[in-house]
Amino acid sequence: MNNRNFLLLVFVFALFFFARTQASTEIDSVQVLINTYSGSEIHFLVYVSDPFDEYLAFDRIEEEEYSFKLRKASDQAIIDEGNSSEIAVGGHGQKIHFIVSLNRELGHLIAGKRISVYIDLNKDLIFERSADNPPFVLTRGEIKQLSNEAFLLSDEQRALLIDAAGNQVYLNTNHFDIAKQVDEADSVAAEYVVNFDYYKKLPLSIGKAGTLLLHCKGILSTEKENPLNIAESYTIWRVPGSDHFQVEIGAAGNQELTSGSLRANLCWQGLIPNLIDLTNGSPRLRLKPYLKGGVTFVRNLDDQNPFEDKESHLQFFAEGYYYIPVAQKFAMILEGDVVYSESFTVREKWRTFYSISFGYDLPLQDLKLMFKIQNGENEINIGRTKRVLLGFLLDYIPF
Repeated sequence: MNNRNFLLLVFVFALFFFARTQASTEIDSVQVLINTYSGSEIHFLVYVSDPFDEYLAFDRIEEEEYSFKLRKASDQAIIDEGNSSEIAVGGHGQKIHFIVSLNRELGHLIAGKRISVYIDLNKDLIFERSADNPPFVLTRGEIKQLSNEAFLLSDEQRALLIDAAGNQVYLNTNHFDIAKQVDEADSVAAEYVVNFDYYKKLPLSIGKAGTLLLHCKGILSTEKENPLNIAESYTIWRVPGSDHFQVEIGAAGNQELTSGSLRANLCWQGLIPNLIDLTNGSPRLRLKPYLKGGVTFVRNLDDQNPFEDKESHLQFFAEGYYYIPVAQKFAMILEGDVVYSESFTVREKWRTFYSISFGYDLPLQDLKLMFKIQNGENEINIGRTKRVLLGFLLDYIPF
């Protein structure tokens, strides 16, 4: 080979090598999908075309190095610091997959059609390729621009997400309120009442064996012996393969914990379609009515109880909760329960309780000025009473 041919070969090889190293991976398309099957999630997918024909394999990046926040485009404020989110990288094909779980604040933005957000990555996303090819870099700025444009959801996507959020059974009843009794003609001192109901999924993985949750609820007041006062706590095992059946193990007692019982509940719970619409066209989140019913095995812890069988017996129960948004700023909450036992010795075999609340939205998110009526009895204390309350309600729903 003469020198001229050799130099020509070197030049062609260098040109090929230079062109290969300078070739760039380009963003081919962007897609936004929603997941309403296993929750309420927004999936943001970036598809790339790779001149090196290499898959962006999941093990090519250190996933723990990357994280992102969802921010408002208007003021860069983080949308709900506690939002769970993750980055996944395509298994088949070349795509980068961001998953955003729908949370309370994002849900309100979507319901009000005020969504203008973007993904803020903690640093540029870098994919190392084989030794012969340069890395692919997706910058923070590119992700911000692409996600801000893509998160303009369609009306259909918005409706599906909100409807799915309304189907999250365990979050529909979550609320906390504190109020002062205003019908105190027979009371010497003012009575203050706290009412709470809280579900929380436990951070325990039991795989195909089901889901574990913690449930705490109660009515407590400064008048400790009020017959409406009760405190309950349960660990819930949601039966695998079922959206409705669950087993609850826990305890219930009076406020001073001087009387109570251990309980094991086998019950059905679920949502039914909305019965009424009082929004008058306002963009409000309409949660579906929650119903629950089942049988309870009760093991009494003391003799001071309203039952014929002082040690153990069965109860049958049903309860419901319905949050109804009214116009643009108001809300009404209906809740109640009924308990039946052949072992009741005081009056009839039924125990009933109901509560009606009226709320007005205050400027602070999820806080309402509340007027509430409570009336009834429970299976822990002896006696029936009524309360009229004025106070504040925090409804952390539904995300």
